[in-house]
Amino acid sequence: QCPAFKCNTELKAASLASLSTSTTVARLEENRRNKHESYLQNLNASVAGGEGAFDEGTQAFLYWAKDNVRACPSCRVIIY
Repeated sequence: QCPAFKCNTELKAASLASLSTSTTVARLEENRRNKHESYLQNLNASVAGGEGAFDEGTQAFLYWAKDNVRACPSCRVIIY
């Protein structure tokens, strides 16, 4: 995201590359991937454990998502 105060504009990869070093961009991408991977692991653990912390609709969605969505192999974001 743009670092300006209260700006919600997401910076494109080309803009990030021109504003920072390649090492910084690689670290940002790795952190983003790790964040998405952690989220996926938490979802999978919730489905596998059958945790009662979710309401019925959320639990139904998690079971549906297990068979109907996938994760991007590059960044691990959920693809519907």
